[in-house]
Formats: sequence, structure tokens, C-alpha cells
Amino acid sequence: MRALLFSFLVELFWLLLMAGFSYACIFPINGIIAQQFLLINVVLALLVAYYFRLVIFFRQIFYLKFLVIQVFLFFTNPLLFFKAIGKMQEMLYLFDSHDLYYFISPDSKASAYGMNEAYHLYRNEFLLFSVGLLILLSLSEMRIVLAFVERIKKME
Repeated sequence: MRALLFSFLVELFWLLLMAGFSYACIFPINGIIAQQFLLINVVLALLVAYYFRLVIFFRQIFYLKFLVIQVFLFFTNPLLFFKAIGKMQEMLYLFDSHDLYYFISPDSKASAYGMNEAYHLYRNEFLLFSVGLLILLSLSEMRIVLAFVERIKKME
């Protein structure tokens, strides 16, 4: 019972850490960039934090020891990979085809320099998180395959 409670507290700590990380990433541009674009960065930051933890601490995460969850992740990671590529393609098209004011919130009171800095920070964060997510998805897929191989070796 104590081990389960400790595992729950560790998961809660990591969840709070991931939420803090995603909030820290959007804090400088909050109120300047439009909400629908900020939400994309928040989701990407949460996914990057989760998959970073999954790749680094795979054996310490108690719910990843179950085969059902490993199989679920094994089949959903490619779907998420292609969804992230599609979102990257869509956002890169928007970055290339629209001007700065398309991404700025209508009630923003920032100066032109502040808007320009917020836009570039947003674009750089999006590119960093999306490419990082693609790399981490590939690594997590390899880590799950390695867990399958280890499970098969234990059966022999």
C-alpha cells in the first residue's frame, strides 16, 4: 500500500512539473500571441515533457510495466508522430503565408517590437517542441521494442 501511495505521489509530482514547464514556456508570450496558437505550444510542451520522462525513466514508471499499456503506446506513437508532422506542416505553411498580425491577439497592448519578439519566440518554441517531440516519439518507440525483447528473453 505504501509503495502504491509513493508511486502516486511521484506521478503527481511529475505531472505538476510538466504543467509548470508548459506554463513557463508560454508565460513570456501570453497575452500577445492568440490563444489558439498558445494552446498548440502548451500541448506540445506537455507531450515533450511526458515523452522525455518516458524515454529517460521508462523502468521507473510503474504503469509502463503492464504489457497492455506498452502495446497501446506502441500502436499510438506512430499515429501521434504523423499527427505532429501534419501539424508542423500546417504551422509552417501559416508561418510562411501570413504576416505577424495573424498570430497576434487582437487585444494585445504590446509595442511593435514586443509583438515581433513574441512572434519569433513562439515560432522558435513551436519548432523546438515539434522536432523534439518527433525525436522523443522515435526514441520511445525503440524503448518499447527493447522492453518487448526483454520480456521475450525472460520468457525463454
